[in-house]
Amino acid sequence: MRWDIFRKSMIFIIVFELLSFIIYTTQDVANFSFLLLAALFAIIAFLNLPLAILIALAEIFIGGMGYLFYYDLGGAQISIRMAFFIILLAVWIVELAKKRGITAFLKSKFLIPYTVFFTFLGIGLINAFIRGNGIADIFLDFNAYLFFAYLFILYDFLKIHDLWKQIWYVGIACFGWLATKTLIILYFFSHGIETAVWPIYHWVRNTGIGEITLMTSNIYRVFFQSHIYSLIGLAIFATILFIYRSKMSRLDKVLLFRLLVLGSATVLISLSRSFWAGALASLPLIIFFVFYNKIALTRLLRRAFIGLMAVAFAFLVLFVVVRFPFPDPGAGSFGSLFRDRTNVSDEAAAASRWNLWPELWKGILKEPVLGQGFGAKITYITDDPRIREVSPTGEYTTFAFEWGLLDIWYKIGLLGIAAYLWVLISVSKEGIRQYLKDKDNVMPLALVSGLIVLFVANFFTPYLNHPLGIGYLILTTIYLDRN
Repeated sequence: MRWDIFRKSMIFIIVFELLSFIIYTTQDVANFSFLLLAALFAIIAFLNLPLAILIALAEIFIGGMGYLFYYDLGGAQISIRMAFFIILLAVWIVELAKKRGITAFLKSKFLIPYTVFFTFLGIGLINAFIRGNGIADIFLDFNAYLFFAYLFILYDFLKIHDLWKQIWYVGIACFGWLATKTLIILYFFSHGIETAVWPIYHWVRNTGIGEITLMTSNIYRVFFQSHIYSLIGLAIFATILFIYRSKMSRLDKVLLFRLLVLGSATVLISLSRSFWAGALASLPLIIFFVFYNKIALTRLLRRAFIGLMAVAFAFLVLFVVVRFPFPDPGAGSFGSLFRDRTNVSDEAAAASRWNLWPELWKGILKEPVLGQGFGAKITYITDDPRIREVSPTGEYTTFAFEWGLLDIWYKIGLLGIAAYLWVLISVSKEGIRQYLKDKDNVMPLALVSGLIVLFVANFFTPYLNHPLGIGYLILTTIYLDRN
């Protein structure tokens, strides 16, 4: 039964992405395809709500910025993620009306911290209008936080429909597909298969899936926004490896090792320093509970060896993909690639980030307590070659910043950041409490490990103010509050 869910999920994901690619390369039927998919999803939502929830979650896990399908309104685009969200919101409102407008979230143990945080989001919105920030900028900056409505939607729906096992296997399918897609694209680009390279590059770039960048010789960086779920999954599986492995069946141990290899390969070739920092940040929690549980030294060393072997196999997988002899892949050095990537000042993107740092702090210190509201902009000098083509001086003004935590502080102030941290700490404490109460259930602790890597990655790259990070926080919150 469980692998039937996995297989069906994998088939759906592959078909969904292939359709996105085909429709993007033709363009003629893009708007019609969007409307057709939205209509089909609406029908599914009213006839089979659990299936609609799984589809919406799968899209969040793999869909990057949400534009695998979109409706073009003369330059303005409506994403398929937004369509799914609006449809589920409509279904939820109908169901809520039947219950006289009372959401089950009012009984949540996390109600108070979330209410305080939402209050500061509201203050940030009001503050933006008072300060005269551009209306379009306010909407584009704030709209990601609208996805917190999923907290109420999924809280009510998942109280009625117990879908956690299905969500787990959908998540594993998405995790596996993200790794597979990454490796396929790496192969095409490292071997210079021109018939595939240019269509894939434009599709990945223009639908907001991610970036593909030549790093050295024939070795490319393949980075997807959705790789954050590869990182979170890696943290979850590493926690299971060190804390729970002795209680697993032989088949599950083999599967766990394969997932660790795939996750490690994906995070490595993403060449994201923020991901690498996030991965390291999960280790203190794991190490603490290894010693807390008094795991025997021999078992600990065996599990550490398995973890290192998974990373070694991940490097081997990447090497084989890049060096596969047909067609001739050319030359390139993995050693220099990863060595250069650890230099945080040489690369244009890193240099731009550091150029933004002092300007962002200046903006924060002007209004440190309540912030400057959504849509507030900052001007700084960027070394991004795409911007330099338009502005030779590199001067760039924007309201979207790479420093995720500082972005939130700049918009909603120190009190808003404190409220968000209250939410994150409350959820994490509950996860640890549940694990200590029942050590046969490692999932609460594993989910907290995922939250830690998300938080650390968000310091460098914005995720907790984006549907991808918000989505994981919501699922973790509801799972830990399900009883």
